[in-house]
Amino acid sequence: MKKRMYIVITIVVVLPAIFLGSLVPTWVRCMTNNAPVPYLHILGMRLRGAPIRNITTQYIAATKVGIALSITDLETHAAAGGNVETVVEAMIEANRAGIPLDYVFASALELAPTRSEGGVSELVHALSEPVIVRCPPEGSSYDYLEVAAGDGVLLHLDISATVVPNLQNYAGGATKETLAARISSVTTECIGSLSNHLQALNNPAQIGRTVQQSKPDAGTAWKILALDIKIWTAGARNE
Repeated sequence: MKKRMYIVITIVVVLPAIFLGSLVPTWVRCMTNNAPVPYLHILGMRLRGAPIRNITTQYIAATKVGIALSITDLETHAAAGGNVETVVEAMIEANRAGIPLDYVFASALELAPTRSEGGVSELVHALSEPVIVRCPPEGSSYDYLEVAAGDGVLLHLDISATVVPNLQNYAGGATKETLAARISSVTTECIGSLSNHLQALNNPAQIGRTVQQSKPDAGTAWKILALDIKIWTAGARNE
Protein backbone atom coordinates (compact mmCIF):
# COMPACT_ATOMS: atom_id res chain seq x y z
CA MET A 1 0.00 0.00 0.00
CA LYS A 2 2.74 2.41 1.03
CA LYS A 3 4.68 1.55 -2.12
CA ARG A 4 1.71 2.46 -4.24
CA MET A 5 1.29 5.70 -2.32
CA TYR A 6 4.93 6.61 -2.96
CA ILE A 7 4.43 5.93 -6.65
CA VAL A 8 1.32 8.12 -6.73
CA ILE A 9 3.10 10.90 -4.85
CA THR A 10 6.02 10.65 -7.25
CA ILE A 11 3.76 10.89 -10.28
CA VAL A 12 1.48 13.59 -8.93
CA VAL A 13 3.94 15.77 -7.02
CA VAL A 14 7.61 15.03 -7.60
CA LEU A 15 7.70 14.68 -11.39
CA PRO A 16 5.66 17.85 -12.06
CA ALA A 17 7.84 19.69 -9.56
CA ILE A 18 10.98 18.56 -11.39
CA PHE A 19 9.42 19.50 -14.72
CA LEU A 20 8.36 22.94 -13.53
CA GLY A 21 11.57 23.52 -11.64
CA SER A 22 13.68 22.83 -14.72
CA LEU A 23 12.27 25.99 -16.29
CA VAL A 24 13.23 28.25 -13.39
CA PRO A 25 16.88 28.80 -14.52
CA THR A 26 15.64 30.06 -17.90
CA TRP A 27 13.17 32.40 -16.22
CA VAL A 28 15.87 33.70 -13.86
CA ARG A 29 18.37 34.14 -16.74
CA CYS A 30 15.87 36.30 -18.63
CA MET A 31 15.07 38.35 -15.52
CA THR A 32 18.71 38.99 -14.64
CA ASN A 33 19.45 40.12 -18.21
CA ASN A 34 16.62 42.68 -18.17
CA ALA A 35 14.69 40.67 -20.75
CA PRO A 36 11.87 39.29 -18.62
CA VAL A 37 9.67 36.53 -19.97
CA PRO A 38 6.63 35.42 -17.95
CA TYR A 39 7.15 32.00 -16.39
CA LEU A 40 3.84 30.78 -17.80
CA HIS A 41 5.00 31.75 -21.30
CA ILE A 42 8.17 29.72 -20.83
CA LEU A 43 6.03 26.83 -19.64
CA GLY A 44 3.83 27.22 -22.70
CA MET A 45 6.88 27.11 -24.98
CA ARG A 46 8.00 23.89 -23.32
CA LEU A 47 4.56 22.34 -23.81
CA ARG A 48 4.55 23.48 -27.44
CA GLY A 49 7.98 21.94 -28.02
CA ALA A 50 9.66 25.24 -28.88
CA PRO A 51 13.48 25.56 -28.67
CA ILE A 52 13.34 27.55 -25.44
CA ARG A 53 17.06 28.13 -24.91
CA ASN A 54 17.68 29.31 -28.46
CA ILE A 55 14.68 31.64 -28.46
CA THR A 56 15.40 33.18 -25.06
CA THR A 57 19.10 33.57 -25.84
CA GLN A 58 18.31 35.54 -29.00
CA TYR A 59 15.64 37.53 -27.18
CA ILE A 60 18.18 38.52 -24.53
CA ALA A 61 20.78 39.42 -27.18
CA ALA A 62 18.32 41.68 -29.00
CA THR A 63 17.10 43.32 -25.81
CA LYS A 64 20.65 44.11 -24.66
CA VAL A 65 21.29 46.27 -27.73
CA GLY A 66 17.92 48.01 -27.56
CA ILE A 67 16.08 46.07 -30.28
CA ALA A 68 12.44 45.63 -29.27
CA LEU A 69 11.32 42.16 -30.28
CA SER A 70 8.45 40.02 -29.12
CA ILE A 71 9.27 36.63 -27.63
CA THR A 72 6.05 35.41 -29.28
CA ASP A 73 7.27 36.56 -32.71
CA LEU A 74 10.54 34.70 -32.24
CA GLU A 75 8.70 31.54 -31.21
CA THR A 76 6.39 31.85 -34.22
CA HIS A 77 9.38 32.23 -36.54
CA ALA A 78 11.02 29.14 -35.07
CA ALA A 79 7.77 27.18 -35.37
CA ALA A 80 7.61 28.13 -39.06
CA GLY A 81 11.03 26.54 -39.60
CA GLY A 82 12.98 29.79 -39.51
CA ASN A 83 16.40 30.38 -38.04
CA VAL A 84 15.86 32.77 -35.13
CA GLU A 85 19.59 33.24 -34.59
CA THR A 86 20.17 34.35 -38.19
CA VAL A 87 17.40 36.94 -38.05
CA VAL A 88 18.45 38.40 -34.70
CA GLU A 89 22.14 38.52 -35.61
CA ALA A 90 21.27 40.33 -38.84
CA MET A 91 19.14 42.85 -36.96
CA ILE A 92 21.91 43.46 -34.43
CA GLU A 93 24.43 44.00 -37.22
CA ALA A 94 22.03 46.36 -39.00
CA ASN A 95 21.43 48.24 -35.75
CA ARG A 96 25.17 48.73 -35.23
CA ALA A 97 25.52 50.04 -38.78
CA GLY A 98 22.61 52.43 -38.33
CA ILE A 99 20.52 50.58 -40.92
CA PRO A 100 16.76 50.38 -40.26
CA LEU A 101 15.80 46.72 -40.68
CA ASP A 102 12.24 45.77 -39.88
CA TYR A 103 11.75 42.43 -38.09
CA VAL A 104 8.75 41.46 -40.20
CA PHE A 105 10.76 41.99 -43.40
CA ALA A 106 13.87 40.27 -42.02
CA SER A 107 11.95 37.21 -40.83
CA ALA A 108 9.99 36.97 -44.08
CA LEU A 109 13.21 37.15 -46.09
CA GLU A 110 14.82 34.46 -43.94
CA LEU A 111 11.84 32.23 -44.62
CA ALA A 112 11.70 32.99 -48.35
CA PRO A 113 11.79 29.73 -50.35
CA THR A 114 14.35 31.20 -52.77
CA ARG A 115 17.37 32.68 -51.02
CA SER A 116 19.65 32.87 -54.05
CA GLU A 117 21.17 36.14 -52.87
CA GLY A 118 22.19 34.80 -49.48
CA GLY A 119 19.16 35.90 -47.47
CA VAL A 120 19.01 38.42 -44.68
CA SER A 121 22.68 38.12 -43.64
CA GLU A 122 23.99 39.12 -47.07
CA LEU A 123 21.37 41.85 -47.24
CA VAL A 124 22.73 43.52 -44.12
CA HIS A 125 26.31 43.17 -45.34
CA ALA A 126 25.40 44.66 -48.72
CA LEU A 127 23.57 47.56 -47.07
CA SER A 128 26.70 48.28 -45.04
CA GLU A 129 29.09 48.01 -47.96
CA PRO A 130 28.08 48.28 -51.66
CA VAL A 131 28.59 45.20 -53.83
CA ILE A 132 30.53 45.08 -57.10
CA VAL A 133 28.99 43.15 -59.99
CA ARG A 134 31.46 42.29 -62.76
CA CYS A 135 30.65 41.86 -66.44
CA PRO A 136 31.42 39.26 -67.47
CA PRO A 137 30.82 37.59 -64.09
CA GLU A 138 33.78 36.27 -62.11
CA GLY A 139 34.59 32.73 -63.10
CA SER A 140 33.65 33.24 -66.75
CA SER A 141 35.90 31.83 -69.46
CA TYR A 142 36.75 35.39 -70.60
CA ASP A 143 37.95 38.36 -68.57
CA TYR A 144 36.26 40.84 -70.90
CA LEU A 145 33.26 41.37 -73.17
CA GLU A 146 33.86 41.39 -76.89
CA VAL A 147 31.56 43.81 -78.72
CA ALA A 148 31.49 44.93 -82.36
CA ALA A 149 30.75 48.57 -83.10
CA GLY A 150 28.69 49.59 -86.10
CA ASP A 151 31.82 49.93 -88.27
CA GLY A 152 32.81 46.32 -87.51
CA VAL A 153 35.72 47.09 -85.18
CA LEU A 154 35.91 44.73 -82.22
CA LEU A 155 36.09 46.32 -78.79
CA HIS A 156 36.85 44.65 -75.51
CA LEU A 157 35.13 45.83 -72.35
CA ASP A 158 35.56 45.39 -68.63
CA ILE A 159 32.48 46.54 -66.69
CA SER A 160 32.11 46.97 -62.93
CA ALA A 161 28.70 47.89 -61.53
CA THR A 162 28.46 49.23 -58.00
CA VAL A 163 25.11 48.07 -56.61
CA VAL A 164 23.10 48.14 -53.39
CA PRO A 165 20.10 45.98 -52.44
CA ASN A 166 16.67 46.95 -53.74
CA LEU A 167 14.60 46.20 -50.64
CA GLN A 168 11.32 46.06 -52.56
CA ASN A 169 12.59 43.26 -54.80
CA TYR A 170 15.23 41.64 -52.62
CA ALA A 171 13.07 38.65 -51.74
CA GLY A 172 12.53 36.93 -55.07
CA GLY A 173 14.05 39.57 -57.36
CA ALA A 174 16.46 38.66 -60.15
CA THR A 175 20.00 37.86 -58.98
CA LYS A 176 23.39 39.49 -59.57
CA GLU A 177 24.04 37.01 -62.38
CA THR A 178 20.87 38.12 -64.16
CA LEU A 179 21.82 41.76 -63.64
CA ALA A 180 25.28 41.13 -65.11
CA ALA A 181 23.72 39.46 -68.15
CA ARG A 182 21.36 42.40 -68.66
CA ILE A 183 24.14 44.96 -68.40
CA SER A 184 26.20 43.00 -70.92
CA SER A 185 23.25 42.77 -73.31
CA VAL A 186 22.35 46.47 -73.11
CA THR A 187 26.00 47.51 -73.51
CA THR A 188 26.38 45.29 -76.57
CA GLU A 189 23.28 46.84 -78.16
CA CYS A 190 24.43 50.36 -77.29
CA ILE A 191 27.89 49.99 -78.84
CA GLY A 192 26.56 48.04 -81.80
CA SER A 193 24.32 50.99 -82.69
CA LEU A 194 27.29 53.37 -82.97
CA SER A 195 28.47 54.13 -86.50
CA ASN A 196 32.10 54.53 -85.38
CA HIS A 197 33.92 52.58 -82.67
CA LEU A 198 35.75 55.76 -81.59
CA GLN A 199 32.47 57.07 -80.19
CA ALA A 200 32.68 54.33 -77.56
CA LEU A 201 36.43 54.17 -77.22
CA ASN A 202 36.76 57.89 -76.49
CA ASN A 203 33.75 58.23 -74.22
CA PRO A 204 33.17 55.16 -72.01
CA ALA A 205 31.48 57.33 -69.35
CA GLN A 206 28.72 58.24 -71.80
CA ILE A 207 28.25 54.56 -72.64
CA GLY A 208 27.89 53.86 -68.92
CA ARG A 209 25.27 56.59 -68.51
CA THR A 210 23.31 55.33 -71.51
CA VAL A 211 23.35 51.77 -70.17
CA GLN A 212 22.28 52.89 -66.70
CA GLN A 213 19.44 55.01 -68.10
CA SER A 214 18.04 51.89 -69.78
CA LYS A 215 17.44 50.49 -66.26
CA PRO A 216 18.88 46.98 -66.59
CA ASP A 217 18.35 46.63 -62.83
CA ALA A 218 14.54 46.87 -63.13
CA GLY A 219 12.89 43.95 -61.33
CA THR A 220 16.16 42.71 -59.85
CA ALA A 221 17.22 42.50 -56.21
CA TRP A 222 19.80 45.22 -56.82
CA LYS A 223 19.98 48.91 -57.68
CA ILE A 224 22.86 50.26 -59.76
CA LEU A 225 24.68 53.20 -58.19
CA ALA A 226 27.44 53.53 -60.77
CA LEU A 227 28.92 51.83 -63.81
CA ASP A 228 32.63 51.84 -64.53
CA ILE A 229 33.39 50.78 -68.11
CA LYS A 230 36.87 50.29 -69.53
CA ILE A 231 37.07 49.96 -73.34
CA TRP A 232 39.98 49.06 -75.60
CA THR A 233 40.35 47.75 -79.13
CA ALA A 234 40.99 44.03 -79.62
CA GLY A 235 44.70 43.32 -79.21
CA ALA A 236 45.44 46.83 -77.92
CA ARG A 237 46.64 45.51 -74.56
CA ASN A 238 47.95 42.25 -73.22
CA GLU A 239 44.94 39.96 -72.74
